[in-house]
Amino acid sequence: MTQVLYFIKRGRNVQFFKVTSLDKWKSSNALPEEYKPENVVESMEMLLKTMKDSVARYRRTKFRNAVAAAIFIYLGIIVGCWGFDQWRWSRVQEAVNVEVASPKDGFSNFDKALESVNSFPERLIPPDFLLPKFLRVNADLEATRERIYVPYERAMYDALRLDVEGIDLDKIPNTADTKRFDTVANNVCKYIDQVGFSKIDPKHYENVKAVEGYYTIGQMMIPRSKENGTAVEAPKEIFGILNNALGVASQIPESWRDKFGEKVDDYTRQWLSAISREASIEALTAALLDVNLLVEHPKITASSL
Repeated sequence: MTQVLYFIKRGRNVQFFKVTSLDKWKSSNALPEEYKPENVVESMEMLLKTMKDSVARYRRTKFRNAVAAAIFIYLGIIVGCWGFDQWRWSRVQEAVNVEVASPKDGFSNFDKALESVNSFPERLIPPDFLLPKFLRVNADLEATRERIYVPYERAMYDALRLDVEGIDLDKIPNTADTKRFDTVANNVCKYIDQVGFSKIDPKHYENVKAVEGYYTIGQMMIPRSKENGTAVEAPKEIFGILNNALGVASQIPESWRDKFGEKVDDYTRQWLSAISREASIEALTAALLDVNLLVEHPKITASSL
C-alpha cells in the first residue's frame, strides 16, 4: 500500500514522503522490523526523525497553550476580584453620599452611613493568592468617617443648641414636657457616644459633655407613663436608666441629692419587681450580674434592696 505523508514545519516548505508499506509499523519511535535500506528510495531515518520532531512540536505547543490558558484564567480571576473589591468600596462611597444628603428624623441617615463605613473592613476578602494585599482597596476610612462626622455633628448640635447652652445646672431639670425632655436626653447621650465629634468641634463636644449629668439624672426624675409614651417596664431598660444615673452621680449639685436618692430607691424597687415578673433563669442570671454593679454604690441603700 502506497501512502503520501507530509509534515509542515513553521517557516519551511512542506515535506512530502511517498511511502510503500513493507511491514506493520508497530511504533512511531522505531523503524519497522523488516526495514531494509536497500528497499527504499530514501532512507526512513529522515522520515522517522521528521515524525518525532512533529510530535514533539505538537506536544510543546499543546503544553505552552495550556500554561498560557492557565495564566490568563488566573490573571482574569485576580482582575475580577480586584474589580469586585473596588466596586464594593465605590458602593460604600455612594451610600455615604446619599445618606449624608438625605436628612432624616433621629439622624438615622448618618448612622446608616457610619454603619456602611465601619462594616467595610469586615467584608468577605478573597485569599491572598486570589487577591494579594497590595491590590486590595486602600480605603481611607478615617477621611470617609470625617465626611460623615462634619455634617452629623453640625446637625446634632444645631438640634441641641437651645437645650445645651444657657442651662442652669444647679436647678433640678424642668420635666414638664416629659417626652421632649426624654428625646433631648437621649440625643445628648448619642452625641457624647460619637467620640469623633470631639475632633470636629471640641468646644461643642465640651458643651454637651457638661450637661450629660443634668439630662442623665433628669431622665430618672421625669414622671414616666404609658400615656406620655415614656414608660419603661423591661428590666434591661430600667437598669439602664438607673446605672447611667449612678455613673454621673458625682456631678449633681447638693440641692439635687435628696430627690436623687429617692429616685434611686424607686428605680431599684421597680427593677427588682420587673425581674421577679419575668422569673426566667436567663433574667435572674443577668440580674445577678447587674446586682454586683450596684451593691457597693453609696446611693443604693439597704431598704432599696
